[in-house]
Amino acid sequence: MAEKKDEHPEHIVKYKKLSKQAKRMTKTMERHHRLAYDAAVDEVLIEDGKVNEDLLDKMENREKFADKMADLYLSKAEQLFKTKEGSKFDDMEKELLMNAYAGITKAHLKKVIKTQGKGFTFDYFKDNVANKLVEQTKEALDDGTTSHFKGEHIGDIIKYIKKDKEIDKGKISLNETLGLLGIHRENSGLIPKKAYKEQIYYMGD
Repeated sequence: MAEKKDEHPEHIVKYKKLSKQAKRMTKTMERHHRLAYDAAVDEVLIEDGKVNEDLLDKMENREKFADKMADLYLSKAEQLFKTKEGSKFDDMEKELLMNAYAGITKAHLKKVIKTQGKGFTFDYFKDNVANKLVEQTKEALDDGTTSHFKGEHIGDIIKYIKKDKEIDKGKISLNETLGLLGIHRENSGLIPKKAYKEQIYYMGD
């Protein structure tokens, strides 16, 4: 059975495709942060078959922990950017590659881990480092999903979010429209009326 063709305008179809890709990349990044931490735990903090966070009291183990996390990030970055097998990078290139992929460098990881010691638990890493990195990545990707829109597309966007009966396309700016589109994306297609009912472009129900 043939796949049903998307009847939306081309720029809306492109947005939907990019949004799906962005969501997948964000979810992948969340997973890789967990993998990086777990890889370092397996390498550095396992003692007698159990996790011993006290091992991070030793400065040499903090160095190893950061190195192992960085190795995971670099391997994923090389896969994503499709670098040639056997490619050699100097330390600065590795930092740039890792930062482009994960939003963090080994130097920054080492600084955080050295400061926290055994307090560098996964919960600490997730709440104070990983979540912020994921949010930065998400914001950048979200911007990329809408960068192709122009003022002439306002009407199509408003129709796509099903607010063409309530919003005057002649009174709303592109940035305001993209703001509503973002709310639509984050809330699974729902936009609470309080987000726009006080605006000049609101026409009522």
